[in-house]
Amino acid sequence: MVRAAVFIGVDKAGDLPRLRDAAAGARRLHDDALVAQQFDKRVLLTDENGPVRVDDISDAVQALIKPGNLSLLLIYFAGHGINRNQGEFWLLSDAPQRSSAAVNVRGTEFLARYSRIPHVIFFSDACRTVADSQQLQNITGAEIFPNWSSPGEANAVDQFYATGLGNPAHEIRDPAAAARRFTAVYTQALRFEADAAIEWTREDEADIAYIRPRKLRNYLKQAVTDVIATRRLGDGVVQVPEAIITSEPEAWLSRQTGLTRLRFDLTEAVESPLEIGLEYLMLPSAPVSAKRALEALVSLAINNPAAAANALSVKTSDGPVEFETQCGFKLRGGRIAEAYALGASVQQVGRGRDIARVHPTTPRPSVLLVLDNGNGVVLPALPGFIGALNFDGD
Repeated sequence: MVRAAVFIGVDKAGDLPRLRDAAAGARRLHDDALVAQQFDKRVLLTDENGPVRVDDISDAVQALIKPGNLSLLLIYFAGHGINRNQGEFWLLSDAPQRSSAAVNVRGTEFLARYSRIPHVIFFSDACRTVADSQQLQNITGAEIFPNWSSPGEANAVDQFYATGLGNPAHEIRDPAAAARRFTAVYTQALRFEADAAIEWTREDEADIAYIRPRKLRNYLKQAVTDVIATRRLGDGVVQVPEAIITSEPEAWLSRQTGLTRLRFDLTEAVESPLEIGLEYLMLPSAPVSAKRALEALVSLAINNPAAAANALSVKTSDGPVEFETQCGFKLRGGRIAEAYALGASVQQVGRGRDIARVHPTTPRPSVLLVLDNGNGVVLPALPGFIGALNFDGD
C-alpha cells in the first residue's frame, strides 16, 4: 500500500496581509528527509512560483487517489484561514475576491471520510478566527476530495489544527536572524522525530519508534507552548493547538527504525553511584555526564507510557501487602540493583531483591529504581501506598 502527502503553502491571499512562512514552511516539511522516508509520494503546492487554486489541489488529490492503493493520505496547509458558521475555510491565492477560491475544510473532511482511503490526516497551520467582514462572510470554498457515487463505509479522518476554534495561529520573528525572518509557530513545533512524541515498541528484536496521532496531539500542545516560551514573547501570545482523532490507537503517522533509544548507565555517569542520590544529579556543580543521565531517566519515564499501561493489566505482584513505613514498592518480573530517593530514604529488602521500602521525609518523594538489566524507572512514592510493579521481559 502507498502512503502519500500533499503540502500546500499560500503566503498571499488576495489583498490580505502577506504571510512570511506559509509557503516556506510547507516546503520545509515536504523536503524534510524524515518525511521523505515516511511517504512514497509527495506533492508540493505553494505560491512561490504562481497562484495556488482549488483545482490544483483537487487534481493532485485525485491523481493520488485514482490508483486505489493508498493506505494513508496526509494533507498539510499553511496560510490564511477563517471560520464561518463553525466551518473552516483555507483561503487560496484568489480569495477573498473570488468566493470559491478556498478549501471548504468541513466539506472536504466529510468527503475524505468516504474517499476509500483507510486513513486521512489533515494538518492546518492557519487561523480559525471568525470571518469579520461581509466579504469573508461570503466565502463558499470548494471541496478537494472526489464525490464518489458509491462511497462505501466511513474511514478514519484525523484533524490537527494549529490553534483553537476562533483563535489566530501566529507567525513570530526569529530574534537570532539577521534578516526579518519569521516562522510559523505550529509548523516549527511539528516534528516527526521528537522524543516526547515517540512511542517505542519492540519488534523482531529491534526498537521501533512510532509517531501515532494521539500521542502527537498531546506532544504538540506542549511543543507549541515551548516554541512561544523560547522566543520570550510574554503573555500576549497564546496559542493552544487542537486535534480531533478518530483513527484507531494503533494507527501511525511515522514508523522509524535505527533511532537510538535513550538508555543510561549510572556507573558510567558518576564515580560512586551507590553514594549519590537524585539531589546530587540536580546540583549545578554535578558533572555534565550525570546531568545527561538524569535527562535520560526522565525521557525513559515518559517515552513509553503504553508499556506502563500494559503493566497495569498484569496480575498484581506477590509480596507483602503492608510495610512498617506504609510506603514502598514491590516488583514482579524484575529485580532491584540500586535504589535512590529524592525527599525520602529508600532501603532494599527481600531475598529476591524485589522490594524497596521507602521512608518519606517530604509529602511528595520520588524514587529511582535501577534494575539488574540496566534499565530504570522513576516513580512517585505515595505515603500510605505500596506500588506494585509488573515487568514483562525488559
